[in-house]
Amino acid sequence: MSDTEKTDNGNLGSKLALRRHFLSRYHAEGQVRVLDCCAGDGVIWTKLRKEFKVDSYFPLDRKPKAGRIRIDDSARITALPGLRENVIDVDTYGVPWKHFIGIVSNLAAPLTVFLTIGHVIVGRGTMISREEARVLGLNFRRYSLPMAFNARLLHLATERLLALPLERGIPVVEAQEIDGPHVSYIGLRLGAPPGRA
Repeated sequence: MSDTEKTDNGNLGSKLALRRHFLSRYHAEGQVRVLDCCAGDGVIWTKLRKEFKVDSYFPLDRKPKAGRIRIDDSARITALPGLRENVIDVDTYGVPWKHFIGIVSNLAAPLTVFLTIGHVIVGRGTMISREEARVLGLNFRRYSLPMAFNARLLHLATERLLALPLERGIPVVEAQEIDGPHVSYIGLRLGAPPGRA
């Protein structure tokens, strides 16, 4: 396997530690209903389901596999109102912003969210997504940024997108981040939206 090949278990220890923290803190009493938007081979949640009582597990992925729904754009699911899951895991190989915008737009009850934020390195620059460009007020869909610009612009876009719950009056009860090479793992506990407490 090459060093650049993407696998479900890259940085597995960090991913598991973050999820264990939030599950222990906010879901110790059970009632864990998981929507795994980018399930891959299911390595993360196979391990966690042995440690925690998970009432339901709904895996989605682009790759077909028995026991999960094959879908090319799992962000369409997070954009649906009325989801009953209380844990949403978006462990993409890119950016999770389309998913996250859908989650925040339709939040109806307290929720734990896991996001993997990675950026595609192309030559000497990094690609910026449509959602990142839009939140920065930039007028393009995808653009390769020079290295001198990318880190700062991507940092600003990430901060702005992570602030979406606050802009909508949704309390952020807890936020944790673990940094890796070219990737960040974020855990969020979002409170009830306004009028639903």
